Formats: sequence, C-alpha cells, structure tokens
Amino acid sequence: MNVVVLNGSFNKNGKTYSILNEFLNKIKHRSNNIFIVDVYDLKINHCIGCRRCEKTGECIYRDLDELYKK
Repeated sequence: MNVVVLNGSFNKNGKTYSILNEFLNKIKHRSNNIFIVDVYDLKINHCIGCRRCEKTGECIYRDLDELYKK
C-alpha cells in the first residue's frame, strides 16, 4: 500500500510538518511506501478546458505525472 501525504504548508519544518510526522510514525508499520509531497513546491497549471483528458485520459499539462505515479 502506498501512502501519499500532501503537506500544504509553505514552512517545511513547521508545526504542520511535525503533526504529519506524528501521523506517519503511527502508520509506518502498515506501508513500505510513504511519500510526503510539499504542495507548495509543485508547479500546477490551471485547467484550460481543452477536454483532452476526456479523450485520452491524460492532461495536456504533464505537471502532476509524478504525483499520479505515487
């Protein structure tokens, strides 16, 4: 089982990160694959309504591919 935790705080070493670490310490025995994604570092494009995702199942922008793999 993969666990992906999204950290929405801009401060990577702040209180939110401390709380996330406490949570991960409690569930680490359930998963070998734990990923923390700092959302603030992602460069996410806005949807332009091209509908390519409906036709091909993929977005015209490739910005979230690594996140989807996790």
